[in-house]
Amino acid sequence: MRLGVNASILGVQPSGLGVYTADLVREFDRHWSDGVIYTSSPDGLSADRATLRKVSPMVRPERRPVGNFLRILWLQSVLRARILKDRIHVLLNTVPEGMLAPPVPQVTVVHDLLPLLRPKEYPRQQLYFRFVVPALLRCSTLVVADSENTRRDILTSYNILPEKVRTVYIGYDRTRFHPGVEGRGRLGLSPGGYILYLGNLMPHKNLGVLIEAYGMIAHGTSCRLVIGGAKDPRYFPALWEKVSALGLEGKVTFLDYVSSAELPALYANAAIGVWPSLYEGFGLPPLEAMACGTPVVVSDAGSLSEVVGDAAILVNPNDARSVADAIMRLLTDESLRMQLRQKGLARCQQFSWDETARRTLRLCEEAYEGSKRR
Repeated sequence: MRLGVNASILGVQPSGLGVYTADLVREFDRHWSDGVIYTSSPDGLSADRATLRKVSPMVRPERRPVGNFLRILWLQSVLRARILKDRIHVLLNTVPEGMLAPPVPQVTVVHDLLPLLRPKEYPRQQLYFRFVVPALLRCSTLVVADSENTRRDILTSYNILPEKVRTVYIGYDRTRFHPGVEGRGRLGLSPGGYILYLGNLMPHKNLGVLIEAYGMIAHGTSCRLVIGGAKDPRYFPALWEKVSALGLEGKVTFLDYVSSAELPALYANAAIGVWPSLYEGFGLPPLEAMACGTPVVVSDAGSLSEVVGDAAILVNPNDARSVADAIMRLLTDESLRMQLRQKGLARCQQFSWDETARRTLRLCEEAYEGSKRR
């Protein structure tokens, strides 16, 4: 089987989808020698055995919305010709972007249905998820969901056969995220001196409630609140206004975009991590934080509880007081922190990129074998 991987979502400053793509490609390269990777950012990939096919930088996600539009056109035209020329047997789409009426079997990964479920946050993408994604999934031989929660969303929202949608959990990089990570991290933040959130600033991340919750306990702790994520001009000003309104300017730090190299130390040096999201398709940052030995507080919404199990404190994301109480409880109860640290480290052992890659490859092989029987 010659496997093609549509990695066109990877940009120069990868977000969660780009990081997933890069990590999966790296692990694929350990298990599979006959692969072709289509990407506009080859420098962001680690692949010694696969063939890299460079794609125009015009399709990079950073060029939104133009880049997104051009990427969709590229998928239906240039990629179609390239996979035939490269004699690809199966195409893996690492995000729900692929070919309609594909000439070869394709396997498509769906991380979440946020644009469909929260259309106001995604005014353009919600149309894509409403009309194009269901057609794409029907054109895919198999569909991969990051979590059981995402799988349920797919089955509820689209007319897809249940046996066609499979759950494969995301892994984390055990060589980078582990206890004892050295370094002080970004801005020389004092180890144990901050509460950490990492991710984007979009409304479903619920950072307004996090800031409000922190304001309730800021006077009772020396820990500052550190928010790592690109300062999206659509959302950052309103969040900073909330910080100012609560008089927290000297206690809240926004780090802007955090590079992959900075992540381990930033997690490891945090007193705790907090993710009060209203929805998540998976929730990789809490998993990486737990792998570094950092206890976490997460919301009971979406798939977060599915990822952390009993190794975290779960809170109602709509109740700032609930979030504040959980943060303060974890900061002041050393025994609880140690208990969750040990549970978190044990829980992380259930997730690995090795297993993610093996299971995803098996599904690609299943799609290929099925096409030979037809």
